[in-house]
Amino acid sequence: MPDGSLQPQDGVTTVLHATINRAEPLMGWAVKRAMAKLKRVMTERGFIAPVTGDSAPRLFEAILDDIIQQAKRAGREELEDATDVGSAAHNWIEQYIKPVLADDDSRKCELLAKLPGDGGDDRAANCCVAAICWMADHSVE
Repeated sequence: MPDGSLQPQDGVTTVLHATINRAEPLMGWAVKRAMAKLKRVMTERGFIAPVTGDSAPRLFEAILDDIIQQAKRAGREELEDATDVGSAAHNWIEQYIKPVLADDDSRKCELLAKLPGDGGDDRAANCCVAAICWMADHSVE
């Protein structure tokens, strides 16, 4: 505010939910992920292989039904995974913004040393770095 006081703002997720219809793009994404999983499972089980001479892969209906059931779950599994990554990133960014506002450099350094994504999955950390870069590029105060 002009007097230097802070005014709470809606979060990004709240604003996006009100302004963007994500259902249609997510459906295409979910189908794409489901088909990718179908192909991956079929390859892992040896049903997709180069056809050479008389050695064509065989596919039985019961096995295909099992593979399709796994593929149908892929969209939900991917969405849950993406939600977990997004939640971890949003939580860390919120925790980082607090010491930025309080001008607490030691807490900022502590948080920068502990980006989310233990276990080798650095997608949430990449989101956090991208958010910090965006804030710096746009002089967010």
